[in-house]
This record gives sequence, structure tokens and C-alpha cells, in this order.
Amino acid sequence: MIRTEAPVIRLFRDEIIVLTILWLFWLGGTAAATQFEPCRVLSALLAFAWLGFITLTFLIGVSCRMSYVRGGLTEPLPVNGSRSNAGAGATTGKTTASV
Repeated sequence: MIRTEAPVIRLFRDEIIVLTILWLFWLGGTAAATQFEPCRVLSALLAFAWLGFITLTFLIGVSCRMSYVRGGLTEPLPVNGSRSNAGAGATTGKTTASV
């Protein structure tokens, strides 16, 4: 896996902007596809497109909620599952040593 020093999406604001742009394109594409004469393949495609749209809407909601819980849109995204000052070790000041 190639790792870069400066990620493109590093703030909650950046993630929400990218998800919103994707949401708009997804909505436009799905709405445009509903204009065609339906057949079995198109009906299946539309069903999965709308399911994906609902999932993307849910992801935007979760991202907005997480940015609110973590302190705002300008907070950095957590890296490798880290919780910025919210972990148990950060509040107690205790460290664990490996034996």
C-alpha cells in the first residue's frame, strides 16, 4: 500500500464536501436513469442505485454527527482508529508497559 505524507481528505469538512458532491452526482444519475423505458436489467440497476443513494445519505448523516461529536468541521479525521484525546489512556494518564 502506498502511503502519502499529506492526505487529500484530512478534515471532517473535506469528507462532507466530497460525500455531498458524490451524493449530487448519484442523485442526478439515478434520476436520469428513471426516465428510460424499464426492463429487467434497468429495474435491477435502479433498485441498487437507489439503495446506494440511501446508503450514501446515511454516510453523510454519520459524518455530520461524528464531526459534531468530535468538536467541529475543522477537526482532523481519526487515523488508524485513534480517538483524539477521547481514549481511556488519555484521560487517566496511565500507560501500559509491554513485558
